[in-house]
Amino acid sequence: MAANLVRAFNFSQGDTAALVGPNRSRILGVLVNAAAACTFQLRNGTAAGDILLDLTLPVGWNEVYIPADGILASDGCFVAALTGSSNEITLILE
Repeated sequence: MAANLVRAFNFSQGDTAALVGPNRSRILGVLVNAAAACTFQLRNGTAAGDILLDLTLPVGWNEVYIPADGILASDGCFVAALTGSSNEITLILE
């Protein structure tokens, strides 16, 4: 896994739901700066794709690391929802 390119992508509350990063990627982690309690949902490829990660997090700095090889988003990582106020997430994708 060390030979693969790892990138970080930012997404803010209020941004339009969208595909983030490469078409096929592994979700290795999510960093969340939650100004208010938040939930977020990552799906495979589209808004109708399989739910890959669905979390509710408290106010503050939250780090979510996915063990082993991460979660495969075979059709890309689609940020379907990010609730709250002034919340931001950084997706770490390979």
